This record gives sequence, structure tokens and C-alpha cells, in this order.
Amino acid sequence: MRICLVFLFLSLVRSWRSDYDTDERTSEEDLEYIPHVSTTMDFRGVIRKRFAVELGLAAMGRNRICSPLSALLPLGKLLLGASKETKEELLDAVGLRKRRELKAVISQIIKELEYLNGVEISIASRVYVSNRKKLRSKFKRRTKKVFGSSFGTVDFSKSRTVAKEINSWVSEKTKNKINDIVTPDDINDGASLIIVNAIYFKGRWQYPFPGTYQDTFYGPSGSSKAYMMRRTGQYNYYESNEMNAQIIEIPYTGEEAALIIVLPSKKDGLSILLRTLKISPDLINDALMKMKTATVDLIIPKFKIESTLDLKDYYYRMGIKRVISNYHSQLTDIVRGENVYISKAIQKAYIEVTEKGTVAAAATGLIVLPTSMWFNVIQFKADHPFLFYIRANKDQIFAGTLNSPILGTRDIVCFDPITNKPYTC
Repeated sequence: MRICLVFLFLSLVRSWRSDYDTDERTSEEDLEYIPHVSTTMDFRGVIRKRFAVELGLAAMGRNRICSPLSALLPLGKLLLGASKETKEELLDAVGLRKRRELKAVISQIIKELEYLNGVEISIASRVYVSNRKKLRSKFKRRTKKVFGSSFGTVDFSKSRTVAKEINSWVSEKTKNKINDIVTPDDINDGASLIIVNAIYFKGRWQYPFPGTYQDTFYGPSGSSKAYMMRRTGQYNYYESNEMNAQIIEIPYTGEEAALIIVLPSKKDGLSILLRTLKISPDLINDALMKMKTATVDLIIPKFKIESTLDLKDYYYRMGIKRVISNYHSQLTDIVRGENVYISKAIQKAYIEVTEKGTVAAAATGLIVLPTSMWFNVIQFKADHPFLFYIRANKDQIFAGTLNSPILGTRDIVCFDPITNKPYTC
């Protein structure tokens, strides 16, 4: 018999736009203060170490977004019903030594993320069970206790009805940003259960960008126009010789979540960066721990990415093979009297990074530097392909690669090169 897993993730990342501050600031003391913290991300387990890198290498030259956390949580559920070699494979995938650690680790992650200061994160989990199957009571009890999963019984022979029910639930949990995660063709009459995970993220910048302007982005297919966002201020920053890249942390309100960008020094350096990180994933954390607060002239593109991924393919690339095998899955403690396996695994992800927002962020204002201070300013200009992460606490709630931002339609705002103040072009 089959088990069909549908994994999905939504992140709507919006940096909130403030009214322009008309008060010029002329001393370094007027700059906002961002305390340096020892920033790290959790890289325990195969999923956290390799998913973002494998995604970028497999989709070289294209924009891609994934959620390492969303890919990890369903495997944690399967771990509750796994035995022998499959159990060890899943422990390695999620980064645990013993299965009994699962409850403490996962419960803590979910609790901390849902109560994170300054941002909105919601994690929802649901298991759809065939009306012709019976879950083992221990698996059901543990899954609910550890993951907070709800359960629903459905008739998989009615594929349209089941697909509609799943898509409706997903749409609700992701604030209508992800729709049609499954089609009737994805619903197999012989399936035992479908596991659905929805993660929604929304944050606003601690220090907003004042607007956008049009500039050149150097992508793998040549140069093109893109909307860029520019702001000069204090950021945690480091330049890594090992990665041959700059790395910056752009905080969201509350400073417990941040966008981390790893920008290759060379415009065509993303592929080399990804191959380096495949061999040495710890280089990211090494760089994060060495960051220091610096005055940075930050320029990044406004972008939106949507991806639908076949997780079975990425699990296989990462060495997670037994759970997708009909003959070697050893998932014997989930459905009574059956050994199930993953027949389908889908992750649909969405991210939008903009300068837009509300007047509520107006107090942040705009940072203006005196001319003499520009000699100490570091420029971080993300005008070519880069790797990025969204960190919430120490968790990678998603990651991806940007190779070519899509140019939308909106009013353009230009900037004075000395004061960084906006004006109408």
C-alpha cells in the first residue's frame, strides 16, 4: 500500500514601508543601533545541511524557494512509525541521535516559532486517513502530542472531493497564498494516508527601505532591469574568504527573525558557492558567528518566487531513500497490518520580498549619512545571483536562490547618491 505525503510551505515576507523622514541626521550617534549577537542556524541533520544547496544546484540558473523545516517535519512524523535501518536514516535526516528526543526538540521548535517576537508564524499539520485503513493508536497519539496534528478520515476513491478538501484547508492556513497544492490525479485510491503541512510566515523590516528604483541585475542569461531597494544603515555583516562571498543579516521587527543573504563576490559565482557549501556546509555558521555590526550601503532586489518541488527527488538526492521504496521502507508502525511508503511528496513554496508596508513603521525613518562618513561605508550590492535564508530563531524556515528578479510595474523612486534621500524620478 502507499502513503502519499503532501508537504507545503508559504512565506510572505514583506518589509514595511515608512513615510519618508524629513529630518536630516548628521552624526553617527543618530544611527540606529543593532546589537551584535552570535547568530547561528541549526544545521543538524541532512535536511538542514543539504536541502538549500541541492535545490540551487538542481535548478542552476533559475529562481527557487524551499522550506527545510517543512521538509523535515513530515519525516519526523514517519520516524514515529519507523523501524530498523529506516529509523536510523530518518534520525540522520532530522538531526537526532535517539527517537525519544523527537518530542522535546519538535515541540520546542513549534512553540518558539509560533510565539516569536515581532513576526507572524503559524504552523499547521493535518493527516488525512483512508476510511478503509486504521492508524495504529500509538502512532496517532504520538503524532498529535508531538506535532499537534489533527486527523481527518476521507474516501480516496472520491479524488475530486478529497483534493477540494485538502486545497481548502491549505488555502485557509496559508492566508489564501497557496492554492491547489494537489489535483484529483494526485489522489490515489490505494493510498493509506496523506500528510499535509502548512507553514505561514509574515514579517516586516526592523528598518524599512524607503522605496525602489530601477537598476541593472546581472543574471545567468545576461543583464536585465530590476527594481532595487536601497538603504544605508547598521547591519550585521561579514566577508568570507572561504566562501568568496559577502554575508549580511537583515532583521525583521523583533530581531528574532532575519533575511540572510550570501552574495558571491563574482557575478557568476553562485554555482561555485553552492558546490563549496555542499562539501563544507558549516561555512555558513562560521561566517554568521564572525559577523560584526557595520555601516552598510545595502542594495537588494525586490522579488517574488513561487516553486513547486517534487520532494521525493530531493529526498533521494540527500540520501533519504528507504522511505520512498516500496520494498525497504520499514514503516510498519503507522497503519495496522501494512508496511507503507512515500508514493508522492510535494512542496509548494511562496516568498515575496518588497519595501511596502504601513505608516505604523514610520518612526524608523531614513538613515542619512554625512559625506565624510561614506569613507567607512561597506557596499553590499546584490545585483547578481545569490543564496538566501530566512532564519527564525535558529531555524531555517526557508531558503532559496535568486537568479533573476522579475520586474513588476510600479512607481519608481530615485535616490540622491550622497544623502540617500528619495525623490521622484
